[in-house]
Amino acid sequence: MLFSKVSNLNNYLNNDDLISIFHNYINCKVIDIEEIEGGYENNSFKLITDNNIYKMRISSVDKDKDFDGAQVINKEIELMNYLIGKGFKLPKCHKSLSSYEYYERLTVKERVFYIVIFDYVIGIHLTYNFKNIDKFATMQSRMHKKLSEYKSEYVNNGYSAFSFRFNPNICAENLNDLVDYTPEIDIYNYISQILSDYMSNSVIHLIHNDLKADNLLLDMHGDIHIIDFGDIRVSVIEEDIGVFIWDMCDKLYKLKKDYITYVDYYLESYISNTELKGNLIKYISILYAIERYLSINLYYLLHNKDDHLLMKYQKNKSSYQFEIVKNLFLYAMEINL
Repeated sequence: MLFSKVSNLNNYLNNDDLISIFHNYINCKVIDIEEIEGGYENNSFKLITDNNIYKMRISSVDKDKDFDGAQVINKEIELMNYLIGKGFKLPKCHKSLSSYEYYERLTVKERVFYIVIFDYVIGIHLTYNFKNIDKFATMQSRMHKKLSEYKSEYVNNGYSAFSFRFNPNICAENLNDLVDYTPEIDIYNYISQILSDYMSNSVIHLIHNDLKADNLLLDMHGDIHIIDFGDIRVSVIEEDIGVFIWDMCDKLYKLKKDYITYVDYYLESYISNTELKGNLIKYISILYAIERYLSINLYYLLHNKDDHLLMKYQKNKSSYQFEIVKNLFLYAMEINL
């Protein structure tokens, strides 16, 4: 993650500052401003005006670690505009009235802020039931087809600014800290090699990389809107599918649902809308879901090792998620027979 959320944002930018920045984009009266809870990478606000509702996203980085945030945002908006033009429902991003850029860059104290204004999408987050899964799988397969046709310098350059990958070598270097997680490391290293070989022999595209319930909204007409393209990366479509499986399994496990049945239904629904090899898509997508579970858990088991409370939370999380991993792994092996 290149950007990070600022817990004490008011020490840098207060509400008057935010409204002043907003007026650089939209010339209308702000009636109310509310902080949107959640998220780890950005501070977000809902701005209610006399004629519409907008979302202000504030991405931040330490100025000593600043990078070309403009490129990151421009590639994100470029892809969003492409998909909007292809008929997908995404929030519109607004340009500055003065600079005609999609972002405003501010340096305040030791932080650099990149601020973007979107239309606010009114809807409810997608829930994992068979009707919604089928609707999403149909839309996702169509979106992947359009992404395969998308031409961008970022694809040619192998762009992946937001790539989050756990390095297997870190496991080896810190084996004493992860001695209780050898099975997880073994599975991770095994599937990582498979995925690395697969990607090196595949056509890559820009993918959303975070398609999950929190980023999918159903409007009053039942249409799905896709939000939060900040994590897009160059990869294979199976990684996009794997992310959805990862989040779906996690939520359905907590509801004591048979998540493998839902996964199978989702994959069958997706495959029915493509001309690709069904079992191979299934197998690789499941491995990507497993990889996401393990990469995140192993990272935080190392990162939080000196914090007792965080480690207790992470160990509990890792424990139940490894149960999901084992079931997904068995399911993948059955597919690959």
